[in-house]
Amino acid sequence: MLREPDKIGFLRQVMRTMHSDVTGVYNRLDRCAVIAIKPLTMKTISIAILALLAMAACKKDKTDPIPEVASIVSKWRPVAYIRAENDTVSLAGQDVSPLIFRFDGVMVNEKGYKPCCSPDSYMLNGKRFEVKPQAPVEEDPSCIFVDCVKCEDLKITLLSDDELLIDYCLGTSTKYVREK
Repeated sequence: MLREPDKIGFLRQVMRTMHSDVTGVYNRLDRCAVIAIKPLTMKTISIAILALLAMAACKKDKTDPIPEVASIVSKWRPVAYIRAENDTVSLAGQDVSPLIFRFDGVMVNEKGYKPCCSPDSYMLNGKRFEVKPQAPVEEDPSCIFVDCVKCEDLKITLLSDDELLIDYCLGTSTKYVREK
């Protein structure tokens, strides 16, 4: 068995005699390591570049919701329209568009557009939430045909984990259920 200094000398001798595919010896605190690298082929380089491009193109689709709106981040289907007390119209069986709350509290429709006349803030369970988009959002193109009067007093109340009530400023409300 070789002593430690003899091993270092042996490795240095091996390095001098080996081909150019050995890049060097790491010697620190009397410990050695021979780093051997085979010559890279064009195929290997191409695969590595493609892998790097694929990883760079990947992005995280979902982000963590803002804590203030985490309870409502989901897709919600309207089930009832409430015009006044004891005047409820069921929306069951009707083709109604869902409302989606994104991770940043922005309301969007199924196509990802911000609905016409959507508020810049709303009350969520009694607390005001200022809507500040953290990802790009476009307004629905059909909004150019709508004359908006924004409802600044929009109130959203989470009735249960899967039921939501939105009170609009004209005294009407819509009840939603969470889609799974």
